[in-house]
Amino acid sequence: MKGKRTISVRRFLKLVRYKPKFVGNDFDGCVVVQFRDWKGFSASIEFGTVELSSGAQDFYFEVLDLRGYREMDFIPLDSNMRKRVVHADLTERSMEHLADFVNRSLSLMYSGKIH
Repeated sequence: MKGKRTISVRRFLKLVRYKPKFVGNDFDGCVVVQFRDWKGFSASIEFGTVELSSGAQDFYFEVLDLRGYREMDFIPLDSNMRKRVVHADLTERSMEHLADFVNRSLSLMYSGKIH
């Protein structure tokens, strides 16, 4: 849809209660957002900045349990190290729901309630 504005990372992050420790630059249609690690857990967003043919943007969020992780290990997609995962289409309608999921997930992580 030509002329339609995409949802910016900055706009989405205004809905998130936790300040990220790192917001990357747009690289090939994706911005990585990294939150502060907590007791072996790490949370991040891969935020699509390009509108898909469906009119949505790609959105992926996960909390990783990195306790026992060794540098350069591969973490399979179905690994039990992946906690609180969502891969969804980001739209005006889904933006608040996805931000709520991120907020709940980060709250669980920082309170130590994710195992």
